[in-house]
Amino acid sequence: MYYVFIQMLSSGPAWLSIILLIVTSLLPDVVKKVVCRALWPTTTERIQTKRPCLTSEQSTIFMLSQTSSDPLSTYPHAFSSLCLCMDM
Repeated sequence: MYYVFIQMLSSGPAWLSIILLIVTSLLPDVVKKVVCRALWPTTTERIQTKRPCLTSEQSTIFMLSQTSSDPLSTYPHAFSSLCLCMDM
């Protein structure tokens, strides 16, 4: 009875069953998450799809184009429309 687990891991069907168990246990959660996002999006997801965020190039160019030491006084409208992208 010694080293039974080590001998089992040296066989192909054992590895196949381990991978299949992991995939079949995670699949329902992933399917539920995808279906819920497609059918009932949260408020955050609705806002993100309606309003595209700035790409890194555009935001970098925007920040480099600021010449004043106080950008809020020079461009107050630019900061109110800035969209922050965050993945959860």
